[in-house]
Formats: sequence, structure tokens, C-alpha cells
Amino acid sequence: MDAKKEIEKFKKEFATLRNATSEKKAEFDARFKNFIASQSKEGKKELAGAFFEGAKQECEKAKEIANYIDIRLKMDKILDIVSIAYISEKYFHKSRSWFTQRLNNNIVNGVPASFSKEELKVLSDALSDISDVMKSTARSIAC
Repeated sequence: MDAKKEIEKFKKEFATLRNATSEKKAEFDARFKNFIASQSKEGKKELAGAFFEGAKQECEKAKEIANYIDIRLKMDKILDIVSIAYISEKYFHKSRSWFTQRLNNNIVNGVPASFSKEELKVLSDALSDISDVMKSTARSIAC
């Protein structure tokens, strides 16, 4: 038995039950419990390990999504103030669409696009640089 494949099958089927009737959900639960009960002690250990690995992977995905949302919420405060095109071109040497894809976590070539740690550092430095320019300009015009 390939525990990871079996867990994946049940996981995919479970995902389809979001809007299912309570009877369908109960039928799935019964089949899953019967499947687990039918396994040997070693099989149960293998399934538990595969289940744990799958849960760990899903937690990592959730962390990535939470990180994306956190960045997006922080950027929302300044999107109407700062030119995304300017940041994209001056600091990343990329197009506005490249920046927007990462900011919005768009699917690019079948994969959600996001900023790498290095790119987030560049973004942080860019915003800091822009802030310095704005503060300097503000001070220079205040009489």
C-alpha cells in the first residue's frame, strides 16, 4: 500500500464534500473509518505518517497564504500614494504587471506568484528610500 496515495485520494474526495449533504459526508466518514480499521498495525503507522506529512504541507501552504495576505494588507495603505510602476521599474527593473502579479499572488505558469525573501528586502528598501525622498522634500518646502 502507498499510504501517501491513499491519503491523497481521501483528501481530494473530502475537498469535494464542501457543499455535500450531511448524508454524503457521513458516508465518506464511514468509508474512511472502515479503511483505517482494515489496516494492519504497520499500515496504520504508515498512514499516520503520511497524514502527518500532508498536514505539515498544508500548514506550510497556510503560512504562505497568511504571509501574502499580510504583505497585501500592509501595501494597501500606500497603493494610492506610491507609483507601483515606478517601484517596479526603478528598483526591480521589471514591469508593473510583474510586480502586480506578485502583489496579488496571481497564478503565473500554473504557480501562485509571490515575492521572494530577497525581493521583499528590495521592496522594503525601496519604500524606505521613497520615504526618505518624501521627507526631504517636505522639509525643503516648509518655511
